[in-house]
Amino acid sequence: MRTFLSAIPIIGLAALLSTSAYATPPPVGWEGVPLGVRISCDTLDQLKSLAEQGNVSMDAFGAKYKEYHGTTGDKGDPMCVVGTISVVVTIADEVDLGISFMEGHPEHIWALRIKTDGSDWWLFDEEKLTNSYSETPA
Repeated sequence: MRTFLSAIPIIGLAALLSTSAYATPPPVGWEGVPLGVRISCDTLDQLKSLAEQGNVSMDAFGAKYKEYHGTTGDKGDPMCVVGTISVVVTIADEVDLGISFMEGHPEHIWALRIKTDGSDWWLFDEEKLTNSYSETPA
């Protein structure tokens, strides 16, 4: 259960995604407290689905997040949440999700499998890319 995450309303998702600035993720085995506000989900497939919807539109992303957040998972909490992490975690796995064009801004997206004492979930990590693209590719 991710009870240590501070929830952020769905309205703040667009601001979160447009202002977050991360570099490439730490290596598998890294231990520490991830900085910033993060989107985390119970499964890798849920994060992949959010990334796919983000390439469609922020409305599609928001609708999928709202669906996942409103659904209770096997652990008794929402399947996806947005918030800060305030405990030490270990990165157990990393999956490169490629380039995303959420809000028309290119980002390199990774899914990180996170473990703590008794918890196991996935979260997004992004690297903002700078180039001349301003719209989602056709």
